[in-house]
Amino acid sequence: MHPASEAQTRIAVLRYAGVLLISTSFVLCMPLLVKAERDAPKPGKTGSAAPATDRKKWRKKLVEARDLVRQARNGSQVHVDGAVIRARLDLSYAVIEQQISLTHCDFQDEPNFSYSTLKRHLVLDGSTFRKGARLESATVDLNASLKATTFLGGVAVFKDLQVHGLLNMRDAQFADQVNVMAERMHLDKGADFSNAVFRANVDLSEVEDHSDLFFVGAKFQREFSLTTAKIGGSLFLMDAQFDGSAQFPGMEVAYNVRAERTVFRNRANFSESQIGSFLDLSGARFEFTDRPANFTRATVAAGGFFDRVEFIGGGKFDGAHFNADASFDEAVFERPVSFDRAHFDQSAHFEHCVFKKKVSFHETSFGSLDLSRNGRAGGHDQFGGQVDLQGCTYDRAQVQWQSLLRMSDGRPRLAGVDKQPYLQLQKTYEAAGNDVAANQVLLQWHRVKRQDIFRTSKLHWLIDCVPWLTTDYGVAPGRLLEMSALLLLFGMLIFSRPGAVLSTISNSPKEKAVIASGIGLRHWDALAVSLHQFLPLEVPIGSEWTPAMDPVTLRFVHRKKELILLRMRPSTCATLLKVCGYILVPLEILVLNGLLRPGT
Repeated sequence: MHPASEAQTRIAVLRYAGVLLISTSFVLCMPLLVKAERDAPKPGKTGSAAPATDRKKWRKKLVEARDLVRQARNGSQVHVDGAVIRARLDLSYAVIEQQISLTHCDFQDEPNFSYSTLKRHLVLDGSTFRKGARLESATVDLNASLKATTFLGGVAVFKDLQVHGLLNMRDAQFADQVNVMAERMHLDKGADFSNAVFRANVDLSEVEDHSDLFFVGAKFQREFSLTTAKIGGSLFLMDAQFDGSAQFPGMEVAYNVRAERTVFRNRANFSESQIGSFLDLSGARFEFTDRPANFTRATVAAGGFFDRVEFIGGGKFDGAHFNADASFDEAVFERPVSFDRAHFDQSAHFEHCVFKKKVSFHETSFGSLDLSRNGRAGGHDQFGGQVDLQGCTYDRAQVQWQSLLRMSDGRPRLAGVDKQPYLQLQKTYEAAGNDVAANQVLLQWHRVKRQDIFRTSKLHWLIDCVPWLTTDYGVAPGRLLEMSALLLLFGMLIFSRPGAVLSTISNSPKEKAVIASGIGLRHWDALAVSLHQFLPLEVPIGSEWTPAMDPVTLRFVHRKKELILLRMRPSTCATLLKVCGYILVPLEILVLNGLLRPGT
């Protein structure tokens, strides 16, 4: 055979062999490809896989409720996961010896555990309740776990439920038609509702919990009530959000209440609550504007922390009692706040607190009242309105008296003209050795009183002006000497005028010489006459002269120009000196003996 023909023959054989091999492989693999295509998920969109939840629902089996009831009542353990429970699961009044575990189930009807007794655990984690659930007066000897459950309709009834272990309802979801009714629930080892979402009302009034109660990160869109609850541990509300009213009146907490960064968008009521240790609301927000946050007659055995709290609607702490320190550092009260008749046994810290409207400390008692040192807080005046300090008492105080007692326009800041608030602050400054500030506080009260008297009686106002002008209400007793010196100098000028005095010895040569010369007494002699008339007792100095009845004139001459300053009878001047002497000289004697002090 020719070599070229032999090569062509070999190529043809190899080509036919390759085609035969490919055809045979395709025929053998075809069944596998068909099966893979049949079992593949049908995507909702091009290139996307079917959701895992759809596959899960597809796999859920259907379980009859009566079969589960029969197992439980016969003492068998019930354990079902991922099933659809058809019809009503009624285990009311039953005594169930074994554990009930129905996790990730879909309850088509309302399960009923009312008045039943479960000797073991009750586990319903991840289940969905389309028509609610009933556990009224049920008893669970161990734990009850309803983590991540979803309630879509009906009601969730936990009235008088007793759980001797832990009730765990973390991440539970309650639809907007599902009210939670849990009055008088009894919990031995606490309950956890952290991150739960309640879209309807939640009633936990009169709950008795012997351990901790958790609502960390929970959301309440309607009314929440923990009225008169008794909690043997602590209450945790950190990062919770209350869109409806939050009611805590009368609750008793053995240890702490922690509510850092909690948001209250509606009414918040902590009145008459009793907290055995700390109350911490640092960073919380009270956003309701129509009513103040209510802490009336609340009792906090240890510290109260309201740091960085925003009270949009103001606050009400009337009758509250803090046995230890209370801190309002960087807190802001947008509207009026009252602490009437409250008791702070130790320190109340308001150094960086802002009161934008009226604040009332009526009959409030403090161990130590610490306000801003310079009258400013957070870039604002610490007080934006009136302050009521009537009956307020404290052992120590840190305050700038000007910001506390006077507004920026000079008007008095304190309500009323009661002297007690001023005296209390004055005594505090005196105890600290700050006599200057103590005197300024006293003068501020006299200023307020004088303005009030002027509006009611001009006569009493004139009488009150006497101590004001003479000694500045005892604050400046040296003013007595100044006034006495001015009066004596004035008398000297009058009595030194020609014809201003007459000799007590008629037609004496000295008198004739004075009259004939046309000049008055020498200044030293005139000063002696002035002193003789001023003193309330008789002295020999200046006694040889008596004031004349004819008027004399005081003139001022400057560059040959004459200006008449005053025309007065010397006898009138003597009368003025005598009256002033009877007033000023006794006061000066009191000053010298230390009997005249500020405020007397």
